Amino acid sequence: SKVSGPLGIRIQRAVMIEYEDHQESLLRALQHNVGPQTQMVVVVLPSNRKDKYDSIKKYLCVDCPTPSQCMVSRTLSRPQTLMTVATKIALQMACKMGGELWSVEIPLKQLMIVGIDCYHDATAGKRSIGALVASLNQGMSRWFSK
Repeated sequence: SKVSGPLGIRIQRAVMIEYEDHQESLLRALQHNVGPQTQMVVVVLPSNRKDKYDSIKKYLCVDCPTPSQCMVSRTLSRPQTLMTVATKIALQMACKMGGELWSVEIPLKQLMIVGIDCYHDATAGKRSIGALVASLNQGMSRWFSK
């Protein structure tokens, strides 16, 4: 609340769940505690192991779509940078939950900006993946992506 209050972000008391430092334990904790009513999941990781991070993000982006924020415990252990780090994390969480941190004044009315990209896998599978993003409002602060 020291950080979120001045930013106008209301954060309720979090449900804290401890897990053993095993990938399976963490995934099990997510499966048992994250549901349709969950607004945000914050995971504090003991190290920056990519495989653990990737499994969390896969579960929370694909299997059980829920906004999430991961951080390494070491990042939170430095008292001299804690407020700066907490502010950045709060802003990232606000954005992931639909908050608008900034907007731009564009004189053109009813303008939509659209971006499209396509990745072609050149390996054996030869799959292609497409992505689209489009602005949803006049201030260019809300976006649709697929």
